[in-house]
Amino acid sequence: HETAEVLAVVRSMVFDAPNAQIEFSVSLTPSGEGEEIPVSPTILTGKRQGTADVLFIECPFPELQPGTYSFKIVAMDKNSGAKAEASRTIRLI
Repeated sequence: HETAEVLAVVRSMVFDAPNAQIEFSVSLTPSGEGEEIPVSPTILTGKRQGTADVLFIECPFPELQPGTYSFKIVAMDKNSGAKAEASRTIRLI
């Protein structure tokens, strides 16, 4: 079996929080019914562009059944609890 993975570019900006500690979490949820499946992301590279951090993240998936999934990335400040998220629908074949 081949291992599926997603490579993602994440742009992150923090305002009015000089001591922010950003933590990323990634998950997949099968369409329709199904439990959220955690994914362990790895930050491959990152650089500062103006006021934003741009990160290149690798997200290897566990062995999954073909189908449609919601792919979600959440960025959370561990100090304040503030968070932002983005999600996309993906299809595994």
